[in-house]
Amino acid sequence: MKLVLTIIFLATLFRFYLLLEFTPNCCGSEEKIYHSLAKNVVTTGQFVVGKNEDSRFWTERVYGYKPPLYPLFLAGIYKTFSINPDFAKIVQILLSGLTGYFIFQIGKITFNEKVGTT
Repeated sequence: MKLVLTIIFLATLFRFYLLLEFTPNCCGSEEKIYHSLAKNVVTTGQFVVGKNEDSRFWTERVYGYKPPLYPLFLAGIYKTFSINPDFAKIVQILLSGLTGYFIFQIGKITFNEKVGTT
């Protein structure tokens, strides 16, 4: 158990290092679209990408451009804390560490103690 928690902790620290060292300013490529969708959900209550956010579109508004679950997840983070993409990345890093722990527990409960500890 200690080994698994150590590995999860080190992996989380490594992801924080990658965030601090290699992450450019917000927002590039797909990240910009998801950020714009989440920001619009928080500020206007609409799931839209405007012409100003993504100049590849000719229309004034694009509805349903991306699947809604991830932008709504980001909107929940933005509404709870603040509209800050870097903070959303920190929350996602912490959730990925928890996911590793839960997968370990599922393997341990589903199969046996040996599978969970090796």
